[in-house]
Amino acid sequence: MKSIIEVVENQAVNLESPPEVRILYSSFLNRQVKLELIDFKANSFSGKRGLLLLNDGQDLEKMRILKTTEQLSLSGTIIPTTVVCITAGERKSEYGVAGEPDYLGRGAKAGLYNNFIIHELMPFINSFTGTYFPPETTAFAGCSLGGLSALDIVISNPGYVEWRVFLLVHFGGEAKAIKMDIPISIE
Repeated sequence: MKSIIEVVENQAVNLESPPEVRILYSSFLNRQVKLELIDFKANSFSGKRGLLLLNDGQDLEKMRILKTTEQLSLSGTIIPTTVVCITAGERKSEYGVAGEPDYLGRGAKAGLYNNFIIHELMPFINSFTGTYFPPETTAFAGCSLGGLSALDIVISNPGYVEWRVFLLVHFGGEAKAIKMDIPISIE
């Protein structure tokens, strides 16, 4: 597995600053979580920054998110964005729908992962970067179970998020990107 620095160098991405690798201890997950934070430059700056949380951050190179985010930032299509790659731990138990493990027990810790994202990761990101990322500028993505987890966290936390979810899924050997542009407002 390549480091974030090797991935950035291989994709020739123009960053605002070098990638930051941080380890955050989660009391909910009872483990250390590896995070990789990447800031992208932009040609114009409106004062707001975007945040992309990425489940399965260890698969960053396969997803080619860095080059795409850079191109969108530089073209002015999106605001300058900070990408936070979250390396999976116990993927099959932490990713899924909170409180609804499947018949094999996958997703049994999804509620704990949800709590980690909302109550530990988001405050850490805001504190570490010195930036408040409002819900309307925040997105969450993941692949397969990581995508399901991102969707569940978005839907389960309407008071915290209005995130747009991008699910990267795999059907029959062919990768498909499904964009779900859903501002969450539950009345």
